[in-house]
Amino acid sequence: MNTTTLITDLLHSHFSATSPLKHIALVACGGSLVDMYPAHYFLNREASELRSYMMTANEFVYAPPKTLGPQTLTIVCSHGGNTPESVAAAQLAQQNGSATICLTHNPDASLLKAATRHILYEWGTPARSSITRWLSSLICVSMHSITLKVMPATPRFITV
Repeated sequence: MNTTTLITDLLHSHFSATSPLKHIALVACGGSLVDMYPAHYFLNREASELRSYMMTANEFVYAPPKTLGPQTLTIVCSHGGNTPESVAAAQLAQQNGSATICLTHNPDASLLKAATRHILYEWGTPARSSITRWLSSLICVSMHSITLKVMPATPRFITV
């Protein structure tokens, strides 16, 4: 499944006019968290009502945001996919009703079991920056889909 289809499907299945997407939580540890920054910057710079926040996975688990719930999309990244804090963060997001997308390069990762959807990406010297491109694409497609009213009867709530 390509990224556009994944996001569109998730938007249709999880969010609605009565429970729209309002928050995006970008969660990871170390280098994986650093890869979330371009998407976080873009969202906070361009979205007028949709809010994004970045948190370490451990902080997310032990001090979850009050907004975590059905109107949140939680994106958890763990390059290896087995970081215990990241897996726990994805599980917590699911338990609180958040749609969850997990990003990893490991097709056998524990993180994948805690995801509503997942994206596997290439990792290695030539593909090292691919995670940032994937994540930026993911966020841009989300915003584009919402702006174009992919969800029926959903008012436009992002001004780009």
